[in-house]
Amino acid sequence: MKFSRSTLILTLAIAPLGCLSQASAAPLTPTEIMAPVQALHPSYRLWPAPAGGETAQKNPPLLTWPKGNAEKRSYTVRLSMDKAFSPDRTMEASGLEWALFHPGRVLEAGRWFWQVRSGEGPWSDTYEFNIGSESAPWNPPTAASLLEAIPSHRPRLLVDAPEWETFRLKALTLPEAAHVIRDAEVALETLIPVEDDGIHELTGRTADESRKLRLDASEVIGQAVYDAILPLCQAYVLTGEARFAEAAVKWALAASEWDPKGVTHLSNFSDSRIMLSMALVVDTCEGSMTPQDKARIAGAAATRANNFFKLYVKTAQEIKAVSGHFWQHILHYLFDTAIALHGEDPRADRWLAFCYETFLARAPLLGGEDGGWAEGISYFRMNMEMLFDIPWRIRDLTGFDFISHTPWYAENTDLLLYAFPPGSASAGFADNTHDLLEPKGDYFAYADVLGRVMKNPYASWYHERVAELTPEL
Repeated sequence: MKFSRSTLILTLAIAPLGCLSQASAAPLTPTEIMAPVQALHPSYRLWPAPAGGETAQKNPPLLTWPKGNAEKRSYTVRLSMDKAFSPDRTMEASGLEWALFHPGRVLEAGRWFWQVRSGEGPWSDTYEFNIGSESAPWNPPTAASLLEAIPSHRPRLLVDAPEWETFRLKALTLPEAAHVIRDAEVALETLIPVEDDGIHELTGRTADESRKLRLDASEVIGQAVYDAILPLCQAYVLTGEARFAEAAVKWALAASEWDPKGVTHLSNFSDSRIMLSMALVVDTCEGSMTPQDKARIAGAAATRANNFFKLYVKTAQEIKAVSGHFWQHILHYLFDTAIALHGEDPRADRWLAFCYETFLARAPLLGGEDGGWAEGISYFRMNMEMLFDIPWRIRDLTGFDFISHTPWYAENTDLLLYAFPPGSASAGFADNTHDLLEPKGDYFAYADVLGRVMKNPYASWYHERVAELTPEL
């Protein structure tokens, strides 16, 4: 992240939202402003944004603010070029469940004012920001527009139903198709686990070690479900052979019987992968199950999804500095599950709105604009799928291209080149980098995607050079 003197001054000039208090009679000094802050990077947002008269980086900006103390979150926001907030010149939204507001349109150049209140409480201080020529124009669709764009047909996730036959004819000519079908053939011969397979009965030397053993056992069973259902659904999309879809349904029906608060819930890796796997079967294999079976699988997936939604809204993930697993996979899986279950469960629309608005406001969470990744090159790979898959879903449904409006993607190739060059060990910064002796698998595939999407010759070279050095790929 790049800091300048003006950035530092601006940081000191923005007072923490006190929390939703009325304006102070006199301006605060920098010392008074920073006094409540006990950390350089607090776990949760302590001040509103944009505020302090800053010029918004994007037009429109997504407004955000601290959570406040109310257990049940319900906010009202008003935004206007009139500091008195006259009704005819003011945009207002109420009943907001999370601390984000999307204006839904490009804002006129000039000075803007906004306030927020929690429930029926008092209005906050009045916050100011500018829209200027340097405010990059973008106008992502609202969550309501995204929901309206979801088609009624299935499949939606692996392939768009009207393009299914065209996709199949093209995809089957690619060498990767054979790998998918091979994995599906393996899944056909794999014994479906039972719920008790996720129980680890050994006791560790410490309580933490025992807990880790239980988490690992839970994760293994969730991974087994995902590793079977995903290729089975993919192979069905590629070939149209009912045997793949029927096997996927059997796996999903078995998982639907498992306690969503039991052993498979211990690991959120396991929980979220089981959730997404069942949702994928609902979306892909509709013609291979009875209405009763579909309802069972969809209901089990929805139960797990709603548990995640309630947890992450309650813990205000949209304004939390970072939550690794949420951003590495759960946000992505819940986003896709919500699309799959749209029309099956009315709660799915709230899950999707939360994921979508959080993604727009925060992604790429650990990247800034210089193409780097704060957690280092090893943990970066945990985010690779999410960083492209969610933007592609948004683009395919609405036409809005998040990637082209986000400078980070254009600079991201530098992270690969400098932190993990082909044929070399990684730079060694951050966790697990000692295991990275040379780029393979994930980095090979990611560079290929990055080069194609961004038309970046350096990313394409990276992909080609790794292929030369690692023929087995």
